Amino acid sequence: MISTKDLYEELAVIEEVIEKTTDAYKKAQLKALSLQLKLLGNIRTNMVTVMKHQNIPIKNNETKK
Repeated sequence: MISTKDLYEELAVIEEVIEKTTDAYKKAQLKALSLQLKLLGNIRTNMVTVMKHQNIPIKNNETKK
């Protein structure tokens, strides 16, 4: 699973591409994609919060090199 830090780094890259893009259609597509990624990240955060509240064990992050 991608870490939150990595997710926000990728979102920053997408935002940079959006600023440089002149095509309105591509810009709208990228904005919709970044919104979806942000929402999925929020859903994951909410799930982890619920799991902690219900004392469900959470798997630690595994860093891949």
